[in-house]
Amino acid sequence: MDYGYFGANLGALDNPDSIEAVAVAAEQLGFESIWTGEHVILIDPQEAPSPVPPHSPFVDTVTTMAFIAAKTERIKIGSGIILLPQRDPIVLAKELAGVDVLSKGRLLFGLGVGYVEGEFKALGIPFEERGARAGPASLRNTAKPTRRRRSSVRNPLRRGHPLPVAARWQPYSRRAHGSRVPADHLDWPHPCRYPSAG
Repeated sequence: MDYGYFGANLGALDNPDSIEAVAVAAEQLGFESIWTGEHVILIDPQEAPSPVPPHSPFVDTVTTMAFIAAKTERIKIGSGIILLPQRDPIVLAKELAGVDVLSKGRLLFGLGVGYVEGEFKALGIPFEERGARAGPASLRNTAKPTRRRRSSVRNPLRRGHPLPVAARWQPYSRRAHGSRVPADHLDWPHPCRYPSAG
């Protein structure tokens, strides 16, 4: 059985010294992974189902994972979770690819759609559209034609650098009632580069 530590960017871990101390200690103690949490914004006043008070510190997930990558050598670094509907998926893919490269393939990517309606309202994102914003359609129509020929559409995801190094993409989808189902049928760019067959 492997153990992971959750909460590397929240609460008392809101500064570089404490984040580094916990990440290094977790690695030295043999933990398999260390995980961040995410609430891009907290609502004030706190209302159910919001899990934390509005003044709770949350250091950015991607920034924290990059910092931990620089301070450790072996421990896997996970986002538990990133709220995809609240982020630009193209920019996020680039950021996560960078963390994966700088950590030498230690990134574990967990994503969710969110459940606190007030957070979406504060960000100006329709709560009812969160599922669609996290699925394949969120990456469609992101390429812009450069010429008027049919073959002129470029997919920026295929040209982005750096490309992630790990081949651990295990997509999952959650239905509204919480059942976890494989979603490897999704027709959108995977956030990793698969090893060449040769």
